[in-house]
Amino acid sequence: SSGINAEYGGRENTAKLLDLAGADSAAFCTAYNDIISYVGDTSNLASIKEELKVRRVAAVNMFDVVIDFTLLDSFDDLDMPPASVTAVLGNSWISQSLRKSMLSTAVWGLISSKSKKAKQNGFLSRFYTIMGVLTPSLAWGFLGDDDVLKPVCTSIREDIFSILSTAFDENETDYSSVESLSEALYELLQISANRLTKQLEQAVS
Repeated sequence: SSGINAEYGGRENTAKLLDLAGADSAAFCTAYNDIISYVGDTSNLASIKEELKVRRVAAVNMFDVVIDFTLLDSFDDLDMPPASVTAVLGNSWISQSLRKSMLSTAVWGLISSKSKKAKQNGFLSRFYTIMGVLTPSLAWGFLGDDDVLKPVCTSIREDIFSILSTAFDENETDYSSVESLSEALYELLQISANRLTKQLEQAVS
């Protein structure tokens, strides 16, 4: 089909988003390729299931791992930031650069704490390596007041919830077979990836 391959588009769009945020996109790409290689090795599947079971992830599939465990949980965290974070973000006497730095430090501390509890060299340790690159910068995009980054991050969030709304609507998504459902979901992700690509291109132009 036309458009961007979902895996490639996800990596490239996220790298562009990090570039927009002034973060280390090369470190993200390295961590991303590492986890893709890890989950692509079927001999790791049992270990991945065991790690995720402890985190109450019902099954190893795109929805439970990528959408629910990764994205929706992250959005929940963003909706309920610690009081210390909201106090800093709401203090107009503190410069934007210092507020951004303080937010990144707070977020990095939370991720580092979770990472230490993960199995060494397993799925979750790799996952938190990615989160350690992504979250400190993107948290500012969602919670801060960056005129360029915030609209893009807000749009991403709205797009994800729109995809979920469409995916769970039997009038809009074909549930007649596993194949038709998979094809419909893939098409939704492709449209979303293409839309984000255009938005990022406009943001950096």
